[in-house]
Amino acid sequence: LMQKYYQYVSMFTNVHHISKQYKRRKYFDSLLKQPKPGKFNKGHMYEYLFKRTFLRDNDLPMIILRLLLIFTVAMVWVDQLILSVIIILFALYIIVLQMSQLYTAQAYLLWPKIWPVKREYIQESYIRFSHKVILIISLALAILFILLHPVYFYIAVIFPLWGYLLNSYFSKSVYKKERLLSD
Repeated sequence: LMQKYYQYVSMFTNVHHISKQYKRRKYFDSLLKQPKPGKFNKGHMYEYLFKRTFLRDNDLPMIILRLLLIFTVAMVWVDQLILSVIIILFALYIIVLQMSQLYTAQAYLLWPKIWPVKREYIQESYIRFSHKVILIISLALAILFILLHPVYFYIAVIFPLWGYLLNSYFSKSVYKKERLLSD
């Protein structure tokens, strides 16, 4: 019974009691091209690793897609300006929280021992990657908002800004926890 419960909850968030699985998704192969030699150095190699982990993770991409679908249905169903703005801001908050788990999942695995680089490089790579993902998600939500409320299109400018600020804040809090836990 608990296993069924964990499987249901894992549709919307990461559950530690369920083992992680990674699998190849051929439809994402075009997004996982080998980086050019100039971009595959200590400053950029973890960005490729984060992208690869994100696209092949069993949970995270599907969790984000489910959340986007749920929030999209809620926005269309409610169809009120203020509630649509609140729904999008809350959706970005939840998605940024989910994305922050990607850093902690990778930072404590074997890769930092195989590719020993300073933590700053790993953190900068995560910030670059997560800002790109959050920007794409916030732009998609902004386009949806503009389609639902074309008269108030100028409000959609706050969504990428909100996503950027949230991502910056949660990235710093993850690094702060990491510093406190390190020896």
